[in-house]
Amino acid sequence: MAAEIDSKFAKEQKVWIKRAMKGRALHFGLQAQGAKKGKLCLSNKPSDVKAEAVKELNPYKAVKESVQKDKEDAEKNNTVIGAPSLGVCKGENGVLKVYFEKGKALPVAEKFVRYFITRELKYKAVKRVEIVEADKSQIPGVVEKDPGDDPVTGDAV
Repeated sequence: MAAEIDSKFAKEQKVWIKRAMKGRALHFGLQAQGAKKGKLCLSNKPSDVKAEAVKELNPYKAVKESVQKDKEDAEKNNTVIGAPSLGVCKGENGVLKVYFEKGKALPVAEKFVRYFITRELKYKAVKRVEIVEADKSQIPGVVEKDPGDDPVTGDAV
């Protein structure tokens, strides 16, 4: 396959995954067609992961822009059939828990999320992914602004 994850997208998503693995609840948008084909996006803002944003997301790019086959592979990987699923994720001790509302979980979500994070984004701290189907009241709340979001400067005391 001659398509890879865009490096800017990968860096941005790794930051969000690290925060989620430290116990912070984050929104996610997931559109998976199989265990190895789909899109995943994490954010603290629900508008970044709404269904339309996930559909329009193009995380894959051609390795060589001059080669037509590479462009076709990237386009094929960015085109995923099916409606996006939204939810909240939170992790600890190497386990990323993906919370869906009851009845809205995708059957391939567990395998795809693990594949996408460990193989495509190359983030190895996620050892296991668990799917949790819960009522709306049992899904963790997401804080949009957290002190951990701001970068630490050298002159901070």
